[in-house]
Amino acid sequence: MSSSQEAQATQDEATQGEAHAESRFYQERSVPGYAGVTLRGILMGGADVIPGVSGGTMALIMGIYRELIASIRAFDIRALRLILTGQLRAFSKHINLPFLVALLLGIGVAIGSLSRLLPKLLYTYPAPTKGLFFGLILASIWHVWRTIDDHGAGTVIMAILGTAGAYYFVGLIPVQTPENMGFIFLCGFIAICAMILPGLSGAFLLLLLGKYSFILESLSHVLHHRKVDHNLLVVFVFILGCICGLLAFSRLLNWLLDRYQSATLAVLTGLMVGSLRKIWPFQKGSGDLETAQSLSDQFFWPFREDILFAIKKKGLFLQNYWPNQWSSQFILAAVLVVVGILFVLTLDYIANKHQAKTS
Repeated sequence: MSSSQEAQATQDEATQGEAHAESRFYQERSVPGYAGVTLRGILMGGADVIPGVSGGTMALIMGIYRELIASIRAFDIRALRLILTGQLRAFSKHINLPFLVALLLGIGVAIGSLSRLLPKLLYTYPAPTKGLFFGLILASIWHVWRTIDDHGAGTVIMAILGTAGAYYFVGLIPVQTPENMGFIFLCGFIAICAMILPGLSGAFLLLLLGKYSFILESLSHVLHHRKVDHNLLVVFVFILGCICGLLAFSRLLNWLLDRYQSATLAVLTGLMVGSLRKIWPFQKGSGDLETAQSLSDQFFWPFREDILFAIKKKGLFLQNYWPNQWSSQFILAAVLVVVGILFVLTLDYIANKHQAKTS
């Protein structure tokens, strides 16, 4: 055997060894078992649409997190080689294809159904809707912080830096972010991180990037009208960004958590704390909003509702404050903050109970 052949054989053995290490997280399932995976996918998809709960957190709680990470990381050179040589059965086994198909089916069903509902809720009931999101985020922050092994001074400093950076960043977000395809691709690339990172909401990242309502409305338009137009292009580019981000970030996340786990999770926790500024449930219009409303009443009254809807759905001209008078919406918002916290705490309790049974 030549040296080049020996090198190739050694590389193949290493690749197969790595594939075997990843596949140890795979599970054999029956048809009802894959139906259960689809239900978990529905929970993950619903979490990714709601700005506050991470799809990764749901995967962790439902006991499929390690299998999900292993399946994503399996999209490598060996997978490409298998599919190019027509070894479809080996390819399916290598990437855990039945599991991914069942999971993506559930995620797609959840995103497709909720994408029509949430923008209307954010406009019609802004305080209660944001109150629920706020509670979900608060509890997710606690969940992530609790998973950190080292709570020393260095970890606390990293969390503080993350908090300060996010708080400052949220304040610098422009009123109108670009709608070109490059930025849409970037939004998908960043937002998909929540699919594999417990505690971070992809929908919340889209809120920070100013494209939450825009992406949901494009998706809703595509699902409702089913025709080739600009909205279809937006959805396609966004999904392409999600795929690229998912493949890249799964490897980066593994590298960071292997080497700097506590610091990585601390920065993430700080980012979530600082970003709460964006989704504070008690907000009021500033002078700019009042001016826009007055002008629309005087000169643009036929389009008044459309103008005000466009302003409010983007969160323009809104300031955070603590209410002196509690309307019914504000009371409901406070109640839903508690509901959001209890929801995540309940899921965390289920996760701990599941781990206790399997250990």
